[in-house]
Amino acid sequence: MDRMKLMALAGLLALGGCFDDGGLDPGPGSATETGDGDGDGDGDGDGDGDGDGDGDGDGDGDGDGDGDGDGDGDGDGDGDGDGDGDGDGDGVSLPEPAFRLDFNGDFDSSPPGAWQVESFGTIPFVAGPLDLAGDFDGDSYLVSYDFAGVQPLPLDSFSVAVTYRPDAWLEGEITSLWSLDSCRLQFRDGGLELAGFVGGEATLFPLAPNPEALVWVRSVVVADAGQIRYYQDGVLVSSMPYVPVEHTNVRFVVGAQGTTLEPPKKPMRGLLDDFAWYDQPLSHEQALKASSW
Repeated sequence: MDRMKLMALAGLLALGGCFDDGGLDPGPGSATETGDGDGDGDGDGDGDGDGDGDGDGDGDGDGDGDGDGDGDGDGDGDGDGDGDGDGDGDGVSLPEPAFRLDFNGDFDSSPPGAWQVESFGTIPFVAGPLDLAGDFDGDSYLVSYDFAGVQPLPLDSFSVAVTYRPDAWLEGEITSLWSLDSCRLQFRDGGLELAGFVGGEATLFPLAPNPEALVWVRSVVVADAGQIRYYQDGVLVSSMPYVPVEHTNVRFVVGAQGTTLEPPKKPMRGLLDDFAWYDQPLSHEQALKASSW
């Protein structure tokens, strides 16, 4: 009897130990199930997130790239186009001369009807750098009178543009390219000068050395605000103080020197292609253009 009681008690103790292990401790099985569930969920979430991120990144990158490319292209194109266009289009314009003499198979003056041109001696027409030119042989010249009765041209502010080719120089000789009464542009041993009377006395304004013989020259003389400037072939050669010279009438002598009371003298030898008188001073830019080829 005692032995049977002892065996029953041992069985109860063994059964109680199995119950405690299963009911109070979660155990490896439950832990594994929870871990698998969390792992799958996190994995799916990360996967979707990475996929969306890559997709958005590629899309934005392509869009920005195209946009920047178009913007740079338009900007550079417009800038270059506008710059070149404005630069080429801007130019310097010259005013209309008060008197102009051209050699185009005839001695044409402008404005039409305002001037009467008379030629003395033989002045044949030859080829010049611009069109036809008059050939002055040292015994010929042109005289232009004020046919319309306009007021005398000013000698305090004026500009004269002449295209010419002198022949060989003779030592001690003075020749005149043009004159307006006593005001004249002349050549002498010392060089090219503007000459005239100031206060009744002969006055010389030296401008430049004599140009080379048998070479075409484009020259501009500008008198403005007490200063005289001389340009030759697109270059400012000299400038100096200027006192206006005296004159009493409007009479041009081209190819020689002349006054009201005496016939023209000191005629030039060479070719003359164009003569223009402006009753205003040309600006520096205008004088550069008028004297350039």
